[in-house]
Parts: sequence; structure tokens; C-alpha cells
Amino acid sequence: MIGNPDLQPETAHTFDTGILWKRNEHMSVQSSYFHRWGQDSIILIQNAQKQSIPKNFTKIRVQGIEQVLNFRPNDWLAWALGLTWTHSQNLSNIEVQHKKKLPNVPIWNLENQIKVEQKYVSLQYNWSFTDQNYTDATNYYLSPSRSIHNIEFASKLKTPFPEFSFTIRNLTNSITEETLLEPRQPALGTRSQAISDFIGYPLSGRQIFFTATWNAKKS
Repeated sequence: MIGNPDLQPETAHTFDTGILWKRNEHMSVQSSYFHRWGQDSIILIQNAQKQSIPKNFTKIRVQGIEQVLNFRPNDWLAWALGLTWTHSQNLSNIEVQHKKKLPNVPIWNLENQIKVEQKYVSLQYNWSFTDQNYTDATNYYLSPSRSIHNIEFASKLKTPFPEFSFTIRNLTNSITEETLLEPRQPALGTRSQAISDFIGYPLSGRQIFFTATWNAKKS
């Protein structure tokens, strides 16, 4: 990340509202709406070298809808699904940026979690999907959509037995993506680049963790 000594303080007006519907202890649905107007908003953009630079955007507008579903049909299965739709606009007076989408703000985000629990063990799977998004203010450079999968197996043994967990993050080892070599000349083909987060840091590849916890029984 590159510093910017010319940054100005940002101001914003936000509004959000929502409704929660709960049928019983097994199922609930939550819907939310949010709206944000920003002045001199500080937003990270990326240059051609994928370096992030914080800059002030004179006027912006972001609005969206969030949907969250929680479903637990029985004692051993739980499912949580979250979907977010976001519409962002740069309201700057600069012609090449006016009404363009804000950098690093995807239209769709999805979080899916499934957990199976038994008396002494549990298995959890997470799938995170991020829609394609632009990384610059002129909507020139586009980062493709991506999916990240995580899985965790854990024990729930009682004292004096130890508890342990085995976790794999980024199960499919997604670390590169294909993007156009020159957006204005698609015929030139594509190139591989590192998948990065919203501030430009490359995502880690497959990670494996094993933890063990043991508490001695009190006398």
C-alpha cells in the first residue's frame, strides 16, 4: 500500500433498516436495506502494478440489500446463507469517472455455511463467493469473480480428553486468476495474476491448521 499525504477527512450520511422473520427455533430470515451518501470518501484504488493507494472521492452513493437465511431442521444440521447485492456510484464531476462503479465494491457477495454436529464431533464447510469488481476509478481494470472454500473438522470431547480441530482454508488453492492483458484490446488475450483482497494483498494459498486443547481436570 502506498501512502497519500493529501487525504482529506471523509463525511457520510447512512441509513439502514431491516426486518426479521422467525418461524420457530428452526428457521429465520432477515432482510436489510442500506444506503450511504459520502463526501470525500476514502477509497482504496489499485494502479497498474496492483499497488493500493487511498484517495478521496468527492461524492459517492452506495446502496444495497442483504438477505440472511438460518435453517436448523434438527439438532445435528445447521445451514446459514447470506447474500448481498450492492450498487455503488461515483458521483464525481470528473467525466471519465462520473456514475462509474466504485473500486473494489462487487455487486454480489455470497456466504454459505453448512455444519453437521454430533455428540463428540462436528464438520463445517464454508463457501465464499465474490463477484467481479473493478479496481480503478475509471472502471478500466476488472478483477474476475472468485470462490474460496474452507472446511473444518473438530472434536468436542469432555475433560480429561483433549479437544482438537483440523482446518483447511482455501481448499482448492485458488491463488491466480485470468484477466485481460489489455482491457481495450481483448484480442491480445489474457494473463494470469495473483488473486488479491480489497486492498491489493495477494490471497494466501491452501492453508492447513491443526490445533489441540487440553484442560486438566480440577481436583
